[in-house]
Amino acid sequence: MILTYKNITNKNLFLFGLLMILIGLPLSKFLMSVGQFVLLVSWLAEGNWKYKWNNNKSSFLFWVSVSFFILHLIGLLWTKNFEYALHDLKIKLPLLWFPLLFFTTKHTLSKKEIHVLLWLFVLSVLLASIVCLFVWLGLTRHQVVDVRDISIFNSHIRFSLMIDLSIAFLFYYIFLENEKKWIPLKLIFAVWLIIFLLIMQSVTGIIILFLILLYFLIRNVFLKINLKVKILLSSIVLLFIAFGIFWIQNEVKKHFEINKQYTKKVKTENNNIYYHNDLSREMENGYLVWTNISFDELEPSWNRRSDIKFNENDAKGNPISSTIIRFITSKGFSKDASG
Repeated sequence: MILTYKNITNKNLFLFGLLMILIGLPLSKFLMSVGQFVLLVSWLAEGNWKYKWNNNKSSFLFWVSVSFFILHLIGLLWTKNFEYALHDLKIKLPLLWFPLLFFTTKHTLSKKEIHVLLWLFVLSVLLASIVCLFVWLGLTRHQVVDVRDISIFNSHIRFSLMIDLSIAFLFYYIFLENEKKWIPLKLIFAVWLIIFLLIMQSVTGIIILFLILLYFLIRNVFLKINLKVKILLSSIVLLFIAFGIFWIQNEVKKHFEINKQYTKKVKTENNNIYYHNDLSREMENGYLVWTNISFDELEPSWNRRSDIKFNENDAKGNPISSTIIRFITSKGFSKDASG
C-alpha cells in the first residue's frame, strides 16, 4: 500500500525512520524514539498481515532473535521487584520490535541507500566525539569527575562500541570498496576516532578495536606480503597476545585470588573490634574488601582530613565511605585509624 499524501511512500517513511535512529544512536534518545515511531507508522501502513505472519512463523532466525526478549519475560517468574522488571522490559522492547519489523517488511535497501545510511551514522558518531572532546577540555558546563563522564549522550561503553563500528565502516570503505574517493579524509576520520577511543579509556572498546585492526591487517596486508615479513608480523602479534594474556591473568588475580599475606584480625591498635563480613568475596588487589574494618576509627579519622564527610557522597554521587574502604583495601592496609 502506498500513502498518497504528496510524495510520501512507505519506503520513504522506512528510510526516514532508519535515518533518525542511526543519527539518534550516538546523539539523541529523542531522535531514536522519533525514528522508531516512524518505522511503526510505515510498518502499519504497509499492511500485508498474512504475508507478515507466514514469513515469520517459519523463520528460525526470527524466533532466535525474539527469544532474547522472551527470556526476559520468563525471568518475571523469579523477580522480586516487578517495578524495575517492567522498566527493564520497556527498555528491551527493541529486542522484540526490531526483529518483528525487519523480518516482516517488504522494503529492501539498495547498496547506495545502505552506504548513505552508514555514512550518516559515521558522521553522527564523529559529531558526538567532537562534542565530547569539548566536554573533556572543559569548554562546556558539564562536570567531569572521571574521563568516562565525557560521553554525555550514551554510556561510555555503548559509545565506544559505536566508535568501533564507525572505524570498521571507514576501514571497509578504505580497504575493501572499489570507490577510492576521499581516502585521506576517511583516514583522518578513522585516526581521530582511534585517538578519541584511547582518550575515553574504554577497555571494552579498545579490545574490540584491536580485533578490528587485526582483521584488516590480516585481510589486506598479511596475505599479500612475503614469508619473512609474515614471520615478523606474526611474532609482533603473538607478543601482543602474550602481553594481553599476562595482563588479564594479573587482573583476575587481583579480583579473585586472595593475597597470601592476608590475615583476619580481631582488634585494632587502639583496642577496637574489627568488623568482618564473611559472606562477601569482594576483593581489591587480592585483599577482601569487607574484612578488617573499624567504622569507629575510620569515620573520625577521615572527617579530620576531608571536607567531604565519611557518610556523604562524592562528586559522582557515590558514597565516599565505600570509596575509602575499597582504596585502603587495595593498598593492603586494615580499614582503621592507622590505615
